[in-house]
Amino acid sequence: MRRLSTNTDVRAIVTAAFILTGCIAGNDPTTNSHVAASEADSIVYLSDIAFTTIANGWGPVERDRAIGETGEGDGGAIVLHGVAYAKGLGAHAYSQINVDLAGQYERFSADVGVDDSAHGNGSIDFKVYADDELLYDSGTLNADSSTQTIDVSVAGKQRLVLIATDGGNGIEYDHADWADAKLVVSRMPNTDPTPTTSASLGGCGNCDGVGGVQSFESFIHRPVDYVLVWGWAQTTGDLMYAFHYLEDMWPASYTLHYDVPMILSGGTFAQVYNGSLDAVYLDVARTIASRDPNGIIRIGHEMNGNWYDWSIDSAAGSSAEFVLCYQHLVSLFRSVSPGFKFVWNPGAGKWAGIDFLPSYPGDAYVDFVSFDMYEDAGFASMSAEDRWNHFLENDGRGLNWLAEFTAQHGKPAAFDEWASAVDDGVFITKMHEWITTHNVAYQMYWHSDAAFAGSFATNPVNAATFRQLFGQ
Repeated sequence: MRRLSTNTDVRAIVTAAFILTGCIAGNDPTTNSHVAASEADSIVYLSDIAFTTIANGWGPVERDRAIGETGEGDGGAIVLHGVAYAKGLGAHAYSQINVDLAGQYERFSADVGVDDSAHGNGSIDFKVYADDELLYDSGTLNADSSTQTIDVSVAGKQRLVLIATDGGNGIEYDHADWADAKLVVSRMPNTDPTPTTSASLGGCGNCDGVGGVQSFESFIHRPVDYVLVWGWAQTTGDLMYAFHYLEDMWPASYTLHYDVPMILSGGTFAQVYNGSLDAVYLDVARTIASRDPNGIIRIGHEMNGNWYDWSIDSAAGSSAEFVLCYQHLVSLFRSVSPGFKFVWNPGAGKWAGIDFLPSYPGDAYVDFVSFDMYEDAGFASMSAEDRWNHFLENDGRGLNWLAEFTAQHGKPAAFDEWASAVDDGVFITKMHEWITTHNVAYQMYWHSDAAFAGSFATNPVNAATFRQLFGQ
């Protein structure tokens, strides 16, 4: 939901609760048939994730291009013996590229050789290390050498190091291609406890602490499965304190679903993905893992709005930097607990005119694709059909898009926040129909008038409809 104040006291952590749908039982949302190497594995291309260039003999290391001149993105296509590659890294001897693995990957593979742009010149020796262990050495390859394929195990390794040396005769024309360079991540089977098998779904948002959640449970005549908790991060101290505090606040009988602020107030994506705040986020990850090593974590929600510091294409940085930041945090948290699952959660439609799609971090970093959806009072003048059609289409980023995208990427949908301020029950009914006929993992209703007038006290018809459809 839109930020209310940047001065929110972390002791007054906003909370929410939702019911997890029973249809997730037996369905592992972490598998991905769209880019699967096997039924349980996913591919992550090195050009799509953060890496550190320790050295490069000429210009920057290029993503999905061969080495060019001194500017970023000025190289041509990666080509080895006439074969073009859409993905990969283009380097120049001597180069060293470090990749954070965090123990999350099973294998590394690539095709290597001297790029055709060297025009028959160049000689390079490609080496692959993981945690200081030499996994591969190509020996000296020149422009006439056949393309070599690397396929090595990196299971349990923390750091991958790719080195291209000059082959012993200087670096001129040493255009080093790591073509189709990728990692295979072998995801753990779903370890979520078996949820309620009721066909009904229920939930609430901003329930005002433990007492508020208990009141909501009484209203819908059933317990909640999770409670969403989050706190505002003014400083590093606030961020760490908030998550220690909520562990003390919530009884062990509640399973928590965590919203982790992506950056500090007034901060940038770069401050996170360059590792400057790793100690702080590792503390948060360990605090969460001590309670639930399989917890669900939401990062950078509503990035397509303009009310959070992590809004994309803002002072915090670009959509591409949002992706690097998200990927870095996921890798960091997985280094503490591989069982964590992660939510990518834009607002439905193009809030503030911003398209959220460029901020998608990649299938290997996302377990749930969630929408926040609000029907405000302005929709009351429209017909019920027109209102619902708006949410289905919504600038090409509505529910129809969500259904198609999640099916293509092998992910379950979710609704971390939704509510209606049009008190006729229509939106509640339509959402129930959509949720129960699609692959939806969970949902929660914004039962509050804070920032959006969605509470059941304000909307008694919606309240009755919700209890009938989503309650016991």
